[in-house]
Amino acid sequence: MTGVIHISLTSPIPPCYLEFQFKGKEYTYWIERRTNGKTTRTYRYVGNTQVCKVRYNMMKWDFPLNSGGYSIPFTFQTPTGIPGSFYYTLGSTQAMIYYSVYGKLISNTEKLKGKTRVNINQNPSSYKTNINITKNAKLSTWCCSPKGILTMQVHWPQDTYSPSQLIECLLEIDNSQCKLPVTSVTAKLYYNLRILCNEGMHHFSSEVLLNANFDRQVQPGEKAMGQNSIRMQLDISSMRNKISNLHTTHGKLIECAFLIEVKAQTNGSCMCCGDSSSITSNFVIVPDNISPLAQVVIPTGWSPQIYNTVSMVYDSRYEVGPSGNYNINQPQGYVQANNIPSYDQIAPVVDYRNNLQIAPSYETVVKNSQRIEEINNTTAIEPYLENIDNPGMKE
Repeated sequence: MTGVIHISLTSPIPPCYLEFQFKGKEYTYWIERRTNGKTTRTYRYVGNTQVCKVRYNMMKWDFPLNSGGYSIPFTFQTPTGIPGSFYYTLGSTQAMIYYSVYGKLISNTEKLKGKTRVNINQNPSSYKTNINITKNAKLSTWCCSPKGILTMQVHWPQDTYSPSQLIECLLEIDNSQCKLPVTSVTAKLYYNLRILCNEGMHHFSSEVLLNANFDRQVQPGEKAMGQNSIRMQLDISSMRNKISNLHTTHGKLIECAFLIEVKAQTNGSCMCCGDSSSITSNFVIVPDNISPLAQVVIPTGWSPQIYNTVSMVYDSRYEVGPSGNYNINQPQGYVQANNIPSYDQIAPVVDYRNNLQIAPSYETVVKNSQRIEEINNTTAIEPYLENIDNPGMKE
């Protein structure tokens, strides 16, 4: 992720340092009501676990910091293997995975701090193409009367989609060995959500997001194969707003999976001794590119001093407090521009005045402060520091 921390001082402050913090959490909540015939009891379940929480010293001033504006660009390589941002609410049920970036300017007498939410995309564990699934369904009608075998084959070009894409597939049906006609074909997209609480109890939710019906008939003894196969399309962009924050997720407390069931509809079926004429496939739904959440409000006359970019890489040595047990690939070491010391090391005396640049125009500051980039499938917006301990200072 990339960003800029902006500091605006209306009066000087003593020698200080700038702290950077990246934190992620999973949170779940739901209510269950149980009745024993006479009384009804309400049970509330809560899950809360820390994904990660790291702190670094970005910069240190061994001299008083004068009033004025300061902008410190930064890059931060987030840990791999963590779940993506996720927001789900249905009734009283909640499931969230959220991340925040904090900036703190700390001296002996002052503390300015601010934070902003950032969105993290979880990379798919695999990306499959040209997927073929075949099923030979032994069909029966009422009273277990056998009607032969219906063969279905579904061809998917890929298994990973974003909400703005069109899902397509080809369905081949061999009805030459079956006595039942296929009257139509349906496709159903739905999700399964499983969440856990701290005590290990789980809650399951499932919802059909899209139903599509294709008016295609295949009579007994006929085939719909090759050039005569059935082409199906599912336009998931029509429900883009509904799943904008709902996508495939594998966290410690939250798991969300998407599936599509393709079914050949027939006249009559007996499931006690026959098979279902359907094929269910797993899919990965990933978010679209994330747009900026909000714009930074630039103070009147804003013309800050711009520092060199500070580069940071996630390292588990700088974790603060307990975190979830994720499979995180940890980069070796902590890299910064200007050889700035890390959080738990004793910082040598460094004069950062040599890194100051000529203050740019207001238009340049606005352009730089609104710069949003994606690195390692992560999007961030810049935090703007605000003073909470000294009412005399402004943002």
